[in-house]
Amino acid sequence: MTSWGVLAVTLAAAVLRAGDLDESVGAANAFRPHELIRKGREDGQSPQIEYRLLWPEQGTPPEALARVRAELWNAWAGEPDEPAAVPPVPEPAAVPRVMAAMADRLAARFREFRRTHPDVPGVWSDVRRVEMVSRQEPWLSITVAREWFFGGAHPTRRIEHLLFDLQTGRRLAPDDLFGREGREEFTRRVRCALQTARAGAPDASAAGVAIFPDAAIVPTNWFVDHRGFGVTFNEGEIAPRVAGPITVHLARDEIADLLRRASPKDR
Repeated sequence: MTSWGVLAVTLAAAVLRAGDLDESVGAANAFRPHELIRKGREDGQSPQIEYRLLWPEQGTPPEALARVRAELWNAWAGEPDEPAAVPPVPEPAAVPRVMAAMADRLAARFREFRRTHPDVPGVWSDVRRVEMVSRQEPWLSITVAREWFFGGAHPTRRIEHLLFDLQTGRRLAPDDLFGREGREEFTRRVRCALQTARAGAPDASAAGVAIFPDAAIVPTNWFVDHRGFGVTFNEGEIAPRVAGPITVHLARDEIADLLRRASPKDR
């Protein structure tokens, strides 16, 4: 097994021990690592491909597992320049075959591009990773990171967090946890945390790059880990690209009142 495979198994085992949940139940568990690496050729005739996926093998009830798999697969397997061209969600045994087919398809596209544009510099690359699986009662967080270069001045990077109800497999939005009124207060607290973090950043660093004055700071790309709740804004979303992705954290006790305040009818 590759070093990443060992790390992934360790990560999956560690996060599934989090909290007091029974590991045999819940929307998704027993995550299995899959990896496909193809190095670009020195003559520039094949793309650099790095596919790393943690795939949920088990979960109960079955419909909850199906929801998690569908959302995870759409985030991981979606084509950046063809949003509708997502392969069907595979069964566990078919994951390696589907990953290989995706890599073959990209290689064929790149060869055709090279044939029609032989003088264009640069080699395509496509990197897809599941970077985090965190099970914190009663939620399941999965983070998918993408980086691709299909020509242009620089690669494009994107981080997408998926937050699920561990029992139903339903993907959660702020309204689901805080209600409509609590969502507005959660947004305000995220903005305050963001301003505080940016104000303390060294001016000489990329982290000190100012946020756009008219940035729409809407916390929808969120996750839960052992520190509490986090929100990520992708590069170029609220600040210049040089700042990279920007993530802020709120400890669970900082928003515990919002969780308590939201009634079931508001969710």
